[in-house]
Amino acid sequence: MKKKKRLDLKPIEMHTPRANKLKKLAKFGKLPIIKQIVRKRLYPDGLENQTGTPIPINVSLGTYEDQILPHIVTEYFINKAGTILIMDCPCRTANGCENHDVHLGCTWLGKGAGKIDLSKWPGAHIATKEEALDRERLAYNNGLVPHLGKFRSDAVLYKVLDYEDEFMSICHC
Repeated sequence: MKKKKRLDLKPIEMHTPRANKLKKLAKFGKLPIIKQIVRKRLYPDGLENQTGTPIPINVSLGTYEDQILPHIVTEYFINKAGTILIMDCPCRTANGCENHDVHLGCTWLGKGAGKIDLSKWPGAHIATKEEALDRERLAYNNGLVPHLGKFRSDAVLYKVLDYEDEFMSICHC
């Protein structure tokens, strides 16, 4: 039996052999055949049907300034969730961010969250509602701005496509 190779989750430093190798691999993503394969995997119904599409309604909605998602909205979804998983921030971990604590990472909600392989993600564990709410408050107090939603690419990345409709993220990247 072949032994599984451990994931190297250290931040990638610029101009290192590993970073240069990843840059070369990323160039392959621009090839039409690779782009087509990736799009079919991530967007089986077509890219037009999977991303937001503006619908002209010809009605003025007024002028609004950008607003931060109110804390009460994230609290609502956390309280409503059956399964809650929290993990270290993969974005800050990969980029070596020192401005904010990597432990203030993603919160995953719904049945899909319970199906994520915890061994592959640092700091990932099933959390109580109180723990998740405390972590959200701490993130807000640290100046992190949350965004939440259901993204197919997240379901693909975390291998929970069967639960795509019951899988929501709250991120503070």
